[in-house]
Amino acid sequence: MLEILTKLDERKRISAAVLTTLMLTCICYFSITRRCIAKLETAKVKHQGLLTAYSGTESELADYSSLQKLLEDGQKQLAEQKQKCFGKQQAFQFIENMNAMSQTYNLKPVSRVVSKPRKVVQEETETEQQFLEILSASITVAGHYFDIVDFVKDLTDRPEKVCIKNMSITLPSSEEFTPRATFRVTLLIDPTVEVEK
Repeated sequence: MLEILTKLDERKRISAAVLTTLMLTCICYFSITRRCIAKLETAKVKHQGLLTAYSGTESELADYSSLQKLLEDGQKQLAEQKQKCFGKQQAFQFIENMNAMSQTYNLKPVSRVVSKPRKVVQEETETEQQFLEILSASITVAGHYFDIVDFVKDLTDRPEKVCIKNMSITLPSSEEFTPRATFRVTLLIDPTVEVEK
């Protein structure tokens, strides 16, 4: 190569040197830009991956927010349902107070049979509710019809759930014009409620 360059005159040597320099510059520029382009492509792929991950995170965050709202609504509904339940002690006290309550309506308590608390069972699935129980009592009172109606209204007119079932009013032949009412009072109990309302 040196021999060829020495044979050339000075003008041609300068042209060859310029061409060689230009060729080396192009090769260097190509290799440098090629590395930069490869890095840019890699960065673009990473950026696309980050955007995808970010949009996935955004949708997960939206799902989390909706789940959190559902949980809050569920807790609110549970608190409302607990307000409708008696505590265990409250329920037994309520049953105990029934004779005194009936006497305030000029009724004569005849009998009261209290059953043991039992767990709530859903009829369709036959599974027990985890936290609810039922306490029931068979009550018989004697007195005037409108007093019986007012007494039953007083029993059920409260925030807690009090259910009256199987009510029958009869007029025994031995007692003239004194009806006798027999019914079952059912209370919904939440055993976790400890504090008196």
